[in-house]
Amino acid sequence: MTLPVGGNPPSEAVRVAIDAHLRKLGPVQLEDETWLRSATDQLILVGCEKIKPVKAFQRASGREPAAQYAAKLRAFGPAADMVENAIDALLGPTVLALASKGIMREELRQIVRRLRQAASVTVTVANIEAAPQATSTTARVALVRILANVYQKLTGTPPTLPHRGSIAYGPFLKLVADTFCELGIKGNPESIVVAVLREFRENHSLKKR
Repeated sequence: MTLPVGGNPPSEAVRVAIDAHLRKLGPVQLEDETWLRSATDQLILVGCEKIKPVKAFQRASGREPAAQYAAKLRAFGPAADMVENAIDALLGPTVLALASKGIMREELRQIVRRLRQAASVTVTVANIEAAPQATSTTARVALVRILANVYQKLTGTPPTLPHRGSIAYGPFLKLVADTFCELGIKGNPESIVVAVLREFRENHSLKKR
């Protein structure tokens, strides 16, 4: 592969290859198939499309500048948390009434979680499109962020970057390197992985407080 960031759209073979790398992380539940497809689409969008400030995302969203769109999507996270808490707080009679209509509480939880995940991935892309001067480095950071979320989702554990002496290794670094290779992105991703994982740990530690 020699397809650089900003190059032509990838072939279906690239999509299949990236999907295969993601599936090596662990079993994919049936209800997560759509989510995984969306994540793969976003990886390809960020890695292969020309990153143009604002205009490209305005066309994609059909509504407003990317910065405004991203701000609205970021607000969805706390709203989704409130909805999920409300679902958890439903009392027996309400749960039974919903069940009588064929609506299960766990199904509602899954819908909210999938919407939250979709919004999170879309915010990443919107932030890139909104950047005044989006660079190939910006795209690489976004790719690693998406991969970090996919890794945690499919393995159940946060991504790490272990070392043997001064040599970094591990399944997450391999996933990033394999994905970059499929997208034709050259260079060692280690420094970007280090920065993204630091940010990833900080964000998740804030959520636990």
